[in-house]
Amino acid sequence: MCFYLSLFVQTDCILVRYGEIALKSRATRKNFEKILRNNIKKALKINNISFDLITMQGRILVESEDIKKAVDVISHVFGITSISPAFKLDTDLIQISGLTFSLIDKHINKGQSFALRVTRTGNHPFSSQDVAINVGSFVQKQKDFTVDLTNPDIEVFIEIRDNQSYLFLEKISGPGGMPRGSQGRMVSIIDSAYDLLASWYLLKRGCDMLYIYSDEKILNDADTFFSTWHIPRHVFYCGKNDDFWDQVSMIISNKQCQAICSGIHFSQNRNEDISLIKSLKQQVSIPVLTPLISFGSEELQKLCKEKRIKT
Repeated sequence: MCFYLSLFVQTDCILVRYGEIALKSRATRKNFEKILRNNIKKALKINNISFDLITMQGRILVESEDIKKAVDVISHVFGITSISPAFKLDTDLIQISGLTFSLIDKHINKGQSFALRVTRTGNHPFSSQDVAINVGSFVQKQKDFTVDLTNPDIEVFIEIRDNQSYLFLEKISGPGGMPRGSQGRMVSIIDSAYDLLASWYLLKRGCDMLYIYSDEKILNDADTFFSTWHIPRHVFYCGKNDDFWDQVSMIISNKQCQAICSGIHFSQNRNEDISLIKSLKQQVSIPVLTPLISFGSEELQKLCKEKRIKT
């Protein structure tokens, strides 16, 4: 078992999953997958992480010498539903059984329970259930571990893809949605943290964002937001003076923005909020989007914290 025990010093690759892209037509899916791959590459390069990226059916595989840092970066790329730091090995039941036992033996004690979650893609002389039965039996013969498929102490995921297999223990959630840049270009006037939060929801839908600011302080907070979510720093300064909206309109026209995003939401003074929306619509010739309109103040504070937006 020493060979297998040495393997879990660190995982050697990351399985990247995406959701909505897979529902698109073949041509659209290929285009969106390309955009997503490019976004992943840019995010890793900006953070000085060396990597190899491999495209598989329904998955993207990232290999890197700095898995921990790469996981933090990739898990903040729009369009990704989840990722898993994984061990890559040949599709060989003896190897799979040995590594599975080593992982279980490291993480739980004698008498505790485990479950195997097996999926399979490709042609093999065995089914997913065959793998679960054979590997599970091997583990139980090595030590007194029990199988509990409902509430196990540990889950080991075995993903078999043709002649390569991937073992992992967790699925780390990503933001989901669509790859940034797969939809239209929007503009956000950032006066508060809520404007950044509102733009996050449009970024999740695949939009590209431009940002207009008047206060250097909010720009400093925005830079942290840009860095966390790997958003290009497309920012424009417009002074709050008589020609402010003329400047905004010029940017909208020159950059061909299709809508303006606002963090306006219903507070205790709803009449004032509605007046703000009306006023904004009178100032611009493009649609005004208010994705936060239904959220309450406590909810917005929680969401800002989750998205690492300073309030």
